[in-house]
Amino acid sequence: YPHTAETLEDCTIATIPFLYFQKIVNFYPDFFEKALIYISNNVYELENLIFRIANCSVENRLADFLLILEEKFGEGNSKKRFLNIDLTQSEISQALGTTRETVSRVLQRFVKEGYIEMQGKMIWISDKEKVRLRVKSNS
Repeated sequence: YPHTAETLEDCTIATIPFLYFQKIVNFYPDFFEKALIYISNNVYELENLIFRIANCSVENRLADFLLILEEKFGEGNSKKRFLNIDLTQSEISQALGTTRETVSRVLQRFVKEGYIEMQGKMIWISDKEKVRLRVKSNS
């Protein structure tokens, strides 16, 4: 295949030949509109990611990343949320455009400041509002 992808979770990926996709779009215009909105949102998210990598501190990017993970994979009560996702510090550093050592140092700082708790690879967000304020203050 000419394309590759990495996912955070097990998933199934399907491809649709272009000519078949054209027929679907012509026959179901509502589908085309929803697909266009979905693609536009993805482009918007990627533009924001590129901006954050280029302009924001590692602390800001990591805090923002933890909030995104919490939104998608968080479990538990509203006070303390467990990030139910199996990510290594190397994988986090790749997503943030930094080194594993920097991610480790910032995670330890977040633990000391009371933003998060850690046990091995497991992360709990202790104070979501503190993490949110961290993102806003470093923007």
